[in-house]
Amino acid sequence: MGVNMELLATYDTVMNADSVECCPSNGYHDYIACGTYQLDDTTPGTQKQTRKGQVHLVRYINSVADAPDSDPARVKDNSQSENRSVRGVLESVQSVDSSAGGVLDMRWVDLPEQPQLLTATSGGHLTLYALADTGNTDSLIETDSLSVSDTLLLSLSTLGRPATDYSVATTDSTGYLIVVTATDSGLVVSSRWRAHDMETWSVCGGDPDANGNQLVYSGADDCKLKIWDLRIGGSHPVSVITYHSMGVTAIQRHPREPNLLLSGSYDETCGLWDPRNYTAPLAVTPTSGGVWRLRWEPAHCEVVAAACMYGGWNVLEPRTSTVLGSIPLRNEGSLGYGVDWMFGRETGTAIIACCSFYDHTLGIWSYKFN
Repeated sequence: MGVNMELLATYDTVMNADSVECCPSNGYHDYIACGTYQLDDTTPGTQKQTRKGQVHLVRYINSVADAPDSDPARVKDNSQSENRSVRGVLESVQSVDSSAGGVLDMRWVDLPEQPQLLTATSGGHLTLYALADTGNTDSLIETDSLSVSDTLLLSLSTLGRPATDYSVATTDSTGYLIVVTATDSGLVVSSRWRAHDMETWSVCGGDPDANGNQLVYSGADDCKLKIWDLRIGGSHPVSVITYHSMGVTAIQRHPREPNLLLSGSYDETCGLWDPRNYTAPLAVTPTSGGVWRLRWEPAHCEVVAAACMYGGWNVLEPRTSTVLGSIPLRNEGSLGYGVDWMFGRETGTAIIACCSFYDHTLGIWSYKFN
């Protein structure tokens, strides 16, 4: 761990944490959603195991002195607890039991009227929540839940810039890619196709390109990254990348440069690609472990946070194939599964949210740019 990384606060999610999303909406930048997933023991008298999970809505407060003390139970900060913070606290706003099993991926949707949160669950449902003012505090309120698969949903991505009606893509453990539209009347499946013959770990959408093409990217355990054009659907991919030697587990479009794409894999590398030429990556960055999630830093969009499972978390500069900093796992045997950047932070310092499996921990770290 470099001197540019500092632990600020931790939070016990009780169940195993596997996804974390920082709210991008103005006025809500201090809100973080953390999803959990747990496989219960076999139900007595059956051979079935129950998958369950929660969504934790927490608020990061930058200073312990600024934390509300009227309700100590809501503030996960206690000198006798693992939640003891260094520079701030994580206030527990709400814990929501998932109505459709464990939460495997999530996305905030930045809408003008109010933020929304979408979750992809082990029960094959996309569940939609609205972040609403319920009087004393903000709360997540479930507004819709749609069954889109008979098996686990593994990943989730918005397509284009969300408006009143917007679309998302999700993938499942049998290889299907499903496009769903959120309308005023609820969630509706727009299209679905078999994208891969194995678990499809990752999906990523972006803004339409200059020619109006709406591209979607999928990565799977078959070591392939496929590019799809929604105008022709799932009849065939427009391109296939076969660079990675193990499953493709994370894909991220550059938020400002449409001709940059980042891929991560179990093979402990991240590849930077120009979508106009997939013959070879522009650069390859080695990581401390198999990559599970990637997130571009939102303010300057030059560095990337990577969740690297047994290797903790890395901060990467993909253009130069450089690892700028590392965050270690706090407990041996845990897995770094979730990572995201908080929005609206001051120049020179960024805040990273990390969550880990098995030790059920959400951690907040500061990263100082050189």
